[in-house]
Amino acid sequence: MTIIGLALCLTLVAARFVDRHRGAQSRPYLFETRLDHFNPFDRRTFNQRYYINSAFAAKDARVAIVEIGGESEITSAPGGSPEKPDILGDIAKMYGAVIYALEHRFYGASHPFPVGSKYDTSAEALEYLTSRQAQADLLLFIAARDKELCQDPEFLAQGMIGRLCLQWIVVGGSYPGAVTGWVYQHFPHIFAAGLSSSGVVDAKYLLPEFDTHTLTVPYSPCREALYQAHHELERIVREGGPSNKVYSTLGIRLDADQDDVFYYLADTMLMCFQYGHMNQCCDDYLVPAWTEHKDIVDAALDYLREVSSFSSYDSKNIGMTEVAHNDAFRQWWWQTCTEVAYYQPAPAFNSLRASSITEEWHLQMCYKVFDGLSIGDPTQRTNEYNGGMNIVADGIFFSNFWQDVWHYCGLTTAGQENVGFITCRDCGHCVDLHAPRKTDPPELGELRARIKDFIVTRVDELLLRE
Repeated sequence: MTIIGLALCLTLVAARFVDRHRGAQSRPYLFETRLDHFNPFDRRTFNQRYYINSAFAAKDARVAIVEIGGESEITSAPGGSPEKPDILGDIAKMYGAVIYALEHRFYGASHPFPVGSKYDTSAEALEYLTSRQAQADLLLFIAARDKELCQDPEFLAQGMIGRLCLQWIVVGGSYPGAVTGWVYQHFPHIFAAGLSSSGVVDAKYLLPEFDTHTLTVPYSPCREALYQAHHELERIVREGGPSNKVYSTLGIRLDADQDDVFYYLADTMLMCFQYGHMNQCCDDYLVPAWTEHKDIVDAALDYLREVSSFSSYDSKNIGMTEVAHNDAFRQWWWQTCTEVAYYQPAPAFNSLRASSITEEWHLQMCYKVFDGLSIGDPTQRTNEYNGGMNIVADGIFFSNFWQDVWHYCGLTTAGQENVGFITCRDCGHCVDLHAPRKTDPPELGELRARIKDFIVTRVDELLLRE
C-alpha cells in the first residue's frame, strides 16, 4: 500500500493489496449491517459480504478466526487447505476453528449505495467510509457469528450482552493490520488474541522514506539500474510530450495529467520491493539490461506493462463518483485524505519520483477528486483516537519486515514478546500470511513459529479459565 496500499496488506494499485494464495474461491455470504453505527436515529442498513473457510472446522469448536478485509474486494477466506495451510490454517487446525473473512465497507460488493451495476462513491456517500465504522462492522459481525456457532445452551439461555461464547482471533494485514490493533485496543474483552501483519498503526502525514528507504533495498547493480531507469522515464515524459514511447507502451491517454504519470511510474516500480518481488524486477528485467548494456528504459517499460495499469492512477478516473466492484483507488484515496494520509512526497535526495510530487500535490488531489475537500493533515485526530505508535494492544502480535517500507508506520521495537521484525531478503509486505514455501528463509519460519506460539498460548490460557 503506498499512499494509494493498507490493504492490503493497504496502499492504491491492485498489486498494493495483500496478494497471497487463499485457496479456491468459495461461496459468498451476506450480512446485514448498519450504515451508521454512531447515529441511533439512522436505521439504514446494507449488505456486507463475507466468506467462510470451514476446512478445519469441528462441531464443538470453542475458537473462531476472523480476518478483516482491506482496501480491495475479497473472493475467499484465508487459511488454505488441510494439505497446504497458511499460518491461520495451522492455528485453525489446532482448535477446529472456522475462518471468516469480512469484506470492508465500500469495497468489493460491500457497498451501501448501489447505482445499477455500479456503486455511488460521491463525497456524500463516502462520509460513511471510516475505520471507526469498519471496527463497528466487525464487532456486529462477530456477535452474530458467535451466537450462530455457540454450542453452549447455558450461555445462550443467559443471553449476556457484551460477552461472547467463543474465543475469537482477529487478523489483518497492512491497513487491516492497523485496524486489527486499533479494534483490540478499544475492545480487548472481545478478542483472545490476534495478528497484525505489516500493520500501519501509526498514521503518518508525510512518508518521504518511501523513496529513500526503498533505494537501500535492491542489491547492486539493480539499485543503480532502478535509479537510472526512473530518471530516464521522467525525462522522456517531461521532454517528449505525449507522443513518446512511455505513453504508447503503457497505454496512457495523451491528455493525462503529467504528475499522475510521474506518480504512477515511481509508485508501481517500487511495489516489487515492498511486496518482496525483487527477483522479478531485478533479475528478470533491470539487471540483465544493465549488465548487457541494453536500453534500461525498455526493460523498465516491459516490467511496468506486465504488472500495472495507469488507469487506476489517472485522476480523471479517481474523480468518477460511480465505481465497479473491483475498483478501489477512489475509496482508498478518500481514506488517505480523511484519516491516514501516508502521503509520499519526493524527498530532497535519493528521490524516485518527480520533484513536482509534493505535499501540496497530495492535498490538491484530495481537493480535485472530492469536490473541494480540504482537510489538511488528518493524522493527528486518527492517532489520538487509535494510539499511533503508543497503541496498547498486548494481545496482538505485530509483525514487520525491513524490506517493506511500511515498517516505518508499524511497531518494530526489539525485545517485546508481541513484536517481530525481520530483515531477510524478499520478506515483503505481509509475507507471514502466505503459505510456507521450501524457499522461505529461516528467519521467516522462526517468525511464524513465534506468532503461532504467542496466539496459541493466549487462547489456551483463556480456554482453561472457562
